[in-house]
Amino acid sequence: MMAEALLGMLQVLEPESDWDQLVRVCRHLRQVATPSRNKLSRMAAVTELFGLGLMLMETCDQGSCKTYRATRYRDGLLIALLISCPMRLKNLTELVIGKHLIFDGQDYRLNLTAAETKTGRPYVAAIPQVLTTHVHQWLHVYRTRLQSIAAVRLKTMWDRLWLDHLGRPMSSNAIRFQIERRTKEAFGTAIWPHLFRHCAVTELVDSAPEEIGIAPDLLGHADLETTRKHYIQAHGMTAHVRVQEMITARRRAAAARRTAGA
Repeated sequence: MMAEALLGMLQVLEPESDWDQLVRVCRHLRQVATPSRNKLSRMAAVTELFGLGLMLMETCDQGSCKTYRATRYRDGLLIALLISCPMRLKNLTELVIGKHLIFDGQDYRLNLTAAETKTGRPYVAAIPQVLTTHVHQWLHVYRTRLQSIAAVRLKTMWDRLWLDHLGRPMSSNAIRFQIERRTKEAFGTAIWPHLFRHCAVTELVDSAPEEIGIAPDLLGHADLETTRKHYIQAHGMTAHVRVQEMITARRRAAAARRTAGA
């Protein structure tokens, strides 16, 4: 924030002065400040995001270039996996096959240790069965194609899940760019990776408010208060729409009865 930048400058210029009051003001401003990005206007339904991921994978073979097919498939899986298991971008970027991505012979799951998460809590999530075949395809077909592009001396250096068009491990910036690019193409506005977490919890709260207790586990938070403070954007839109639909339906039924009685 601008106030914090000013405080920092003053502390450097006048290190002997008492800036405690300004420090308290900055803390208060941080607590009440409104985020500069309007999250609600940029969010999409969970089903739309998951559907986008599936569409990108299912249509990847329309391209004539093998690299194009592989990267399109990769981006689709990135989006579908992220909305299904809304982890932080750093953890998504650093997923390693066999270490974080585990296959038990039937299903895939993600397993992050407490030391690897921001909150210091283990993160364990089952990948939806509908994605099992897609993960197989990525690992054994499309990822292999990208890996073959890399220099021979580099091929044994990594088992990172996500590779770029040159067969190298993707950076967080590269993953963010691809997700924002694909969502902007689909929805007209870019949805950044961290916003996927907001989308997931908001839809959970709006469609099944009684399930709010599971939200911290969904996001890997230590408690519900953290979830409420940072991620719940729901405004009860679904509830209002349902009430209005009920009113409309009853008005139509009453009008039909009046017509029949006449």
